[in-house]
Amino acid sequence: MGKKNRSKKSGGGENDKSNRFRKDLMSMAANLVHMCMMNHNPKEEWEFFINVHAAVEMFRKKQKQGQLVSARSKKTLSASAVDRSETMKTFLDWLHENGATYSSKIELKQVSQAEGFGFVAVETVEERETLTRVPDKVILKFSHAHNSYLGELIKEQEMLKRMPNVSLALFLHCEKYNKDSFFKPYLDILPSEFNTTLYFTPAELKYLRGSATLGTAIQQYKAIVRQFGMLYQILNCSSSLPQYEDIYKCVKLIPQAAIEAFDFDAYRWGVSVVTTRQNKLPHHCEGGDDCGSSTNLALVPLWDMFNHSVGNMTTEYMEETKTVECVAMQDFKKDAQVTICYGSRPNYELLVHNGFVMTDNPHDKVKIPFGISPRDPLYEQRVQLLSKFDIQASSYFTIGCNQPVASSLIAFLRIFHMDADTLDTWLHADADQLALLPQVVASQSKLDEAMWSFLQNRINLLIRGIEKVVESSRLESSPTTRARLSVDVRVEEMRLLGQLTSFCQSQLDQAVAGQQSE
Repeated sequence: MGKKNRSKKSGGGENDKSNRFRKDLMSMAANLVHMCMMNHNPKEEWEFFINVHAAVEMFRKKQKQGQLVSARSKKTLSASAVDRSETMKTFLDWLHENGATYSSKIELKQVSQAEGFGFVAVETVEERETLTRVPDKVILKFSHAHNSYLGELIKEQEMLKRMPNVSLALFLHCEKYNKDSFFKPYLDILPSEFNTTLYFTPAELKYLRGSATLGTAIQQYKAIVRQFGMLYQILNCSSSLPQYEDIYKCVKLIPQAAIEAFDFDAYRWGVSVVTTRQNKLPHHCEGGDDCGSSTNLALVPLWDMFNHSVGNMTTEYMEETKTVECVAMQDFKKDAQVTICYGSRPNYELLVHNGFVMTDNPHDKVKIPFGISPRDPLYEQRVQLLSKFDIQASSYFTIGCNQPVASSLIAFLRIFHMDADTLDTWLHADADQLALLPQVVASQSKLDEAMWSFLQNRINLLIRGIEKVVESSRLESSPTTRARLSVDVRVEEMRLLGQLTSFCQSQLDQAVAGQQSE
């Protein structure tokens, strides 16, 4: 009698343990969503990131324990990483069978450890020569997700409906577990992980402290964690709860293996595939397709193996042939890497969304915060004058290679340094006079002398701060690739700020010389 009771109790205990484990994960997922829905003080963004990152790591650790137990009990394994070089022939054969072509003058190969695969010229390539033609058939699009087993869930969930990037990231994960996926050769050639900032640990991201790039990276991380928490709850909802009945019916259409394997690593992988490769193509409605948008978010196999360099955009979607065609943006000599231009992107965008940094990027920009203290006796007058230029009392201002000082920053700094009488004069100025305030002119006033001196001192402080960051990184015995990328961004920021100090000095010299000649 007693043995039977113990046996039943043991079985019930296992079920109870499994239910508690599931409830714990659902509760932790809900907490991730809650943490990332809250507004945080920008001055406390690092502490916010540390807390959210710790919560994500706790979730990852607990879920991995459950996945290992589940895999052992079912004697199954999740989709494992595939050696990209071993799948290359299958990938190229798949492309050829479905009408994709590339020039015989280029070869797809591993170009470096940092850049991974890319195209290399096996003979001279001339500007405007056709490099690749990729037919619509092999282009993986949001519409594929919409017309798949995910379609009902996309229609049911507002986030998936309104955010094609989220739907596409989820679809990429699910297709890895779809044994009949048409896109399997493409999925197998994709990197197993990336150097986007979603993968950075606090130890690797810390070098961005003091840079606006950190805020961009944290906002991205916050958004992805929130999306993951919401998706995890959706995919693991219970059929026994009436409020989830409709959602559960949609979820049941998804491959079960994909649901069981859905974790934070899987979702950030899908997101990184999308952010490093996404393009917008014309939206051709097919079947039950939602035609509410004129564009279709898409991933273009083969073409997305080109690496980036500065140049002209030379890729076009050809409506007549329904193909994405790319021509050479310049001449390429034999053995040179053949690259394309991803667009005019600053390094903070390239790092956060693409996972690399460009040295001497001509499109680079630095965002610098400036603000007026509410304790300033002339705060109200300054804010009133700033409003005429749509400038906030506290804001980030962008400094770029092509425009050392933006007109909005010129206006801000002049207003910041005005005395009461000057403020009053400008507050009563007409539109033609106000148009002169944001302009960089060879001014001889004390106001401009103070302004340029202030900006130069501020920039020099920022440069010294970056120098300390770079110096501290050199103390690391073996910094990771991602840590070096964080430092690389700061080095490029320092280069840009150095150019600005020279510009400030030239303006300051003119202002001082003008006053001395009066």
